[in-house]
Amino acid sequence: MTLQTGQAEPAVRAAMRKFNGLYNKATFPDVYFLIGNMNSGGMATPDGLMIAAEMYGGVPGVPT
Repeated sequence: MTLQTGQAEPAVRAAMRKFNGLYNKATFPDVYFLIGNMNSGGMATPDGLMIAAEMYGGVPGVPT
């Protein structure tokens, strides 16, 4: 499932555009999808937003 994370890009970009329409002062950091150790959902850093793909891409039947 984590290999399909890139397919979410159009929906994520659309959501950010919509939010920007509601709040035009919004700023958007670079976003990185990472595969970690199943212990964090991600974090914000000075370099951008790190999202733990393994935490949000799991579905029943996916080995951990």
